[in-house]
Amino acid sequence: MKNNSPKSILLVEDENVEILFLYQILKFYANLTIYENPKEALNNSNLDSFDLIITDVKMPYISGYDFIKILRERNINTPIIVASAYALSGEKEKAHSAGASDFISKPIRVDKLQELVIKYLNININNLDSQISERLKLINEFSISNYSIKNSLNGLISAKNIFQGDNPYITNEISKTIEEFQLFKNKYLALKNEFEEDYKIIFRELYYCILSTENIIDKYLQHN
Repeated sequence: MKNNSPKSILLVEDENVEILFLYQILKFYANLTIYENPKEALNNSNLDSFDLIITDVKMPYISGYDFIKILRERNINTPIIVASAYALSGEKEKAHSAGASDFISKPIRVDKLQELVIKYLNININNLDSQISERLKLINEFSISNYSIKNSLNGLISAKNIFQGDNPYITNEISKTIEEFQLFKNKYLALKNEFEEDYKIIFRELYYCILSTENIIDKYLQHN
């Protein structure tokens, strides 16, 4: 039975950067409990005490969908939001079939997450001060940039593995990825210089990703 105590959210997510982003957003609205996989979360005997549950799909031991099914089998009727980077056709339907209340695609947009938090926690965020609003906008930029950088990294890894030097298509694709990456890197550096004190942990994670990407770019350029 839920009472009039502060709102609470259970977050089940295994990616550290994603946890950091979501924590920076959700902390303004509710107390947050975090588990890095569903198996650990299911050991919590008070799962029915949360006002909202947010879960990823692809995680260790148990998938997000199986996690939701287990919760529903335990007669836990808490609203559940599925967050997934696999926003393919039919994915939303799969989430709802498992028992989810809603679906949000990654990279998560702050305004969309706000909309769902307001809906399921029934809270009023109109009184958020301007500083918090600006920080939420910044976090949205972080999330988008992080996914873009990761996609560039994955693209370069794939291209590097099949690059033969005499393949114009592969060469063009790698060149485009490098160009896109440089734009995101410049954007990251601008944000970092302005807000590093507030978001050191997030910037560190992004910086490691950038270093990994730059390493692959350097190897590519050395062979051309």
